Amino acid sequence: MLKNEIIIDSHRDYVPTSHYHLALRHVILIVFVCVVLGGIIIMLSLFAVVSPNTAVEQLVVPPTPVAVEAVSARAPFTYADNAVSFIYPLEYELMQQEAIQGSLATYGFIRKKNEMEDEKNPRLDRLVMYTAASIQTAGEASNLPPQIFEGEKKALETVEVSDKNEIITFEDQRYLVANNVVATGSVRRYVTYVNETRIEITIWMPSVSESMQADELFHQFRVISNAKTVPSSVVESANLEGQQPSVQ
Repeated sequence: MLKNEIIIDSHRDYVPTSHYHLALRHVILIVFVCVVLGGIIIMLSLFAVVSPNTAVEQLVVPPTPVAVEAVSARAPFTYADNAVSFIYPLEYELMQQEAIQGSLATYGFIRKKNEMEDEKNPRLDRLVMYTAASIQTAGEASNLPPQIFEGEKKALETVEVSDKNEIITFEDQRYLVANNVVATGSVRRYVTYVNETRIEITIWMPSVSESMQADELFHQFRVISNAKTVPSSVVESANLEGQQPSVQ
């Protein structure tokens, strides 16, 4: 009986030991699987972080350069002995017209494009020059009274804005700007003074709502006090043909 008990006790000692070994193997296996899965997850995480940027870099296509056409302008036109020069878009012709009463000279802009387009978009209309002497010569028949000539000049010098005009600077030159309603639409008037000469440029518009577009067009027009001060880059890009206006 004692022997049997010993055998039974030995058997009892053996069985738990095998279970321990099995459990240890399971633990090792589980740890191994966890390590492998953890490594896979880390690799996938790294790939997910790097992959989008890499994919974007591979898909990014350099933008196609867009050709920007330089603003075409004529060579400066200098009027007589007043040392006043004008630069205007190449698509326009400057035609001398019968002088407005009191003006020194009057020119009209002729746009060399479809006339139907001229009725839809702002266009350069007229260039008129006045001096105190030309106004005095015309006397009461002058289209521009002497007091307005002097008043506008002072307003530009002192930057006085009225309810009828605003002052806008284009290319470092101040202009009195105002809109006038006419039978065919509206006219935006730009007035400045150079060498004691009053320069008035008008742009025709379908309506006053086109004022911003008219200002964009006027950016292509320049009044220069002396032809020698014209930037060389402007002269080089200008069309040297037909720089003098024709007489109508």
